[in-house]
Amino acid sequence: MKTAKMDPLPSVGIVTEVKGTYVTARMFENTNNLTYYRNGVTYRGVGTGEYIGIQRGPYKLVGKVLHEYLEDTQKDSNDQEFSKNRFIREVDISIIGAFRQSKFTFGISIFPQIFSEIVLLSSEETLQILTGNILNIDYPLYIGKTVPEGLKYAIDWSHIFNTHFAIFGNTGKWKI
Repeated sequence: MKTAKMDPLPSVGIVTEVKGTYVTARMFENTNNLTYYRNGVTYRGVGTGEYIGIQRGPYKLVGKVLHEYLEDTQKDSNDQEFSKNRFIREVDISIIGAFRQSKFTFGISIFPQIFSEIVLLSSEETLQILTGNILNIDYPLYIGKTVPEGLKYAIDWSHIFNTHFAIFGNTGKWKI
């Protein structure tokens, strides 16, 4: 049985400026959605507080969007008609880590380049970032949802307590 190859999401923007671990990216048109769906996979859109990917060779760098900027190039409030290339949307991103061979690691090991592609991260990739690559928990204890992603967050209850959760017995000396 053949498995279907998942098409990668198209890039949603490009890097236009690199300042150490901070990056500015210009977003392409139609990138304002909060959520995208492709081949049964959910992807979060680009917005303040969201995680995004920056493709660089075999690495997918991970950044967190710090700020968003939107500029109307016509600057005419009387003309409220949408036209292609009228609005420029840019985001500031802080690099926090990278995916290599489907595993996320914190820290800066490689930097993006000008014109590196901005890509969306799947919900699974975002969960890897938030949990330190732990996707399957044997005994999950759901403690809430992540903000702003809304992903269920669980901890493994078997790791909360040590093997000796309680010790019962007499600790003193009996005198008769």
